[in-house]
Amino acid sequence: MAKSGVGLSAGGSIGYTKQLTDNLALVSGLGLGGMIYKDKDFDSFGASQSVELRHIFDGGYLGAGVVASESFSKDEIGLGYYSYGPRVSFAKQFSPQDRLSVAATYEWRNYKDAEANNGRAFMVD
Repeated sequence: MAKSGVGLSAGGSIGYTKQLTDNLALVSGLGLGGMIYKDKDFDSFGASQSVELRHIFDGGYLGAGVVASESFSKDEIGLGYYSYGPRVSFAKQFSPQDRLSVAATYEWRNYKDAEANNGRAFMVD
């Protein structure tokens, strides 16, 4: 039976923005991460991708796009999954000290080893 323990977590992300017109930009991103433990049963790795079209306006933007992610896990309860769905975002600079930034994502999640967990997730940040 697996035991809990202290592990190592590492990851990174990269993004690319292509200005299409004066008020339109294509933004993409990729993130990779992982957690490694002495007991390999707890190891997990993940990847996320996104692409978004943003309408740029004075002091901010309004965006819409898609996201996808994968969680690779060898755990005993089958929490490895892949997900995909739409994303919307908004940002506005009101003053040099005040900025509003919000994004919402709706995901369909599919668990390869635990189909009973398949479902949806709505996230706002």
